[in-house]
Amino acid sequence: MRKKLLTFLVAVFCLIPCLFLSACNDDSMSENKNPEPEFSAYTVTFDYGDAINYFDSAIEQTTVKSAEWITNLPTIKEEYENSFKGWYITGTDKKIENYDFVGGNVILEAKFEANENAPAGLYQDGKLVKNWSTLKEENSTAITNTEIFGNGISSYFTGLNGELVIDSSIIVIGRSAFKNCSGLIGITLSNSVTTIGVGISDDVFNGCIGLTNITIPNSVTSISLGAFSDCKNLESIIVTDGNSVYHSAGNCLIETVSKELIAGCKTSVIPTDGSVTSIGSDAFSGCIGLTDITIPSSVSSIGVCAFSGCIGLTDITVPNSVTSMGYAAFLDCSNLNNVSIMEGVTNIGPKAFENCESLTNITIPSSVTSIDYQVFAGCSGLQSITVASGNSVYHSEENCLIETSSKTLVAGCKTSVIPTDGSVTSIGEYAFDGCTSLTNIIIPNSVTSIENTAFYNCSGLESIVVEVGNSVYHSSGNCLIETASKTLILGCKTS
Repeated sequence: MRKKLLTFLVAVFCLIPCLFLSACNDDSMSENKNPEPEFSAYTVTFDYGDAINYFDSAIEQTTVKSAEWITNLPTIKEEYENSFKGWYITGTDKKIENYDFVGGNVILEAKFEANENAPAGLYQDGKLVKNWSTLKEENSTAITNTEIFGNGISSYFTGLNGELVIDSSIIVIGRSAFKNCSGLIGITLSNSVTTIGVGISDDVFNGCIGLTNITIPNSVTSISLGAFSDCKNLESIIVTDGNSVYHSAGNCLIETVSKELIAGCKTSVIPTDGSVTSIGSDAFSGCIGLTDITIPSSVSSIGVCAFSGCIGLTDITVPNSVTSMGYAAFLDCSNLNNVSIMEGVTNIGPKAFENCESLTNITIPSSVTSIDYQVFAGCSGLQSITVASGNSVYHSEENCLIETSSKTLVAGCKTSVIPTDGSVTSIGEYAFDGCTSLTNIIIPNSVTSIENTAFYNCSGLESIVVEVGNSVYHSSGNCLIETASKTLILGCKTS
């Protein structure tokens, strides 16, 4: 027994140094162990553009370690997911998705594409707020199974705000369907639509000032004149490839076979390749942002109200290829101060330049054989009227436009002096209409006929004198009087 105890004690004493050495070695290893590696931190910034409201969690930035992948990218709300392409490194086509490594500080840009699969209905800020069935139920007067109509004068949708996606069942849109829908900022026409506007003229989208672009699908085979008049902010007109009736060029909507420009906008450039030979009625009507337009030599006619209300225009040249200008072609172009009508034009329609108050002078070429009524009515700044020599129908004298054979004064201006040589016997309808700066007028004794509207709206007139010896009229107290009937024909502010 004593021998076994002695053997045990010897073993214990031998083990103690080993345990001590092991502990020392463990401490040493602990001290020499490699430290935890340090990773770089990258900043990821999210650029939402104008679409921040489309996202559930619109965080501005997040931080990602270099050894980690990015997670929890901001997600699009369910209503928008069809049009959201994803997050892209700004300025590149490199798409970043969850569990991708970014490799440095980056800005990720939200990109979208046309939502071709968007359900029909009304969208506001990209969000579907009313589906088509609800819209149809609320507007049963306007929407049938296959048509959308106004009442022919105004729209039933005047309170419509946002972007409208038309249901694929709709074939015809007409009778002022969306006239003056100023809150309508976008419209998507399905490939089912064949007709925009009923009849020759229909202001389907007239006054939709929120519209900036329109795409005509290849299914459309009929578009009325004036369909997009007064859409003052429209800047893009595109016809989808494959349309058998229409095409677009230079942001102009063109009927291919007839070569008629149906609609333009503030960014339009009329093609010079011969594909346009006429500018249709209301084609540019109300394009207040249009500041410059060149009418190419292929154009032979300018339609009714084609450029009416284009207040941004200051200069226009009507080329010698144009033979006629329609009714009110440049009506209310209030800043138009330079008009060049080239030789070749034969007809100037009624009210063609009415209310072009900045126009100071006009030259009628010798080719013109027809000038209709009120052509220069309301041109309060007009001070020079000249007819080119050789004109067989008209001549000018003392800033008066005179029809030679009938001796009728057709148009005057604020500096006009009616000739006393017998070349004027009649003062025609609206001859001085809107000459607000005309202060005095002398009626020669050769004048035997004055239309009731001859001096209409001459609000500045303060002196009326009839030459002695006139057989039909006389003046007294600044009143123009028809002698035989004792009828006061015209008075003024000093009468």
